[in-house]
Amino acid sequence: MKLLYVESSAILKLFKLEAETSAVSDFLAQVEGPLLTSELSQLEVSGNLQKFGIETNLARSLFRTMLLIPVESHIIQSASDAMLLGVGALDSIHLATARALSEDLEGFVTYDLRLAGAVSSAGIPVISPGKN
Repeated sequence: MKLLYVESSAILKLFKLEAETSAVSDFLAQVEGPLLTSELSQLEVSGNLQKFGIETNLARSLFRTMLLIPVESHIIQSASDAMLLGVGALDSIHLATARALSEDLEGFVTYDLRLAGAVSSAGIPVISPGKN
């Protein structure tokens, strides 16, 4: 079964109304398999929702339905290498997590342009509903 990695910028759009909210919501609703993300996304999304004054209960419910990939030492090591591609520390964790799963990934959903470039360079298809 092919899997889909959903990065925090895409998850955030489900709860913070933006131009791509409807497109990403519709796209993810059509996915048949489990949605994957790093455990890191819980922190990033919750922190951003709190910053914008948006309730986090729905996000917590969504994360309970997703397959959360632990941030283990091999991911951190790989993330150090990923930073050489010009992405920041947190984005490098998403990239390293996706690279560890790349054989099983159908795509990587993100709206972060720099991260999208690094993911694409790693040979993983980037999906940005409403953008591409």
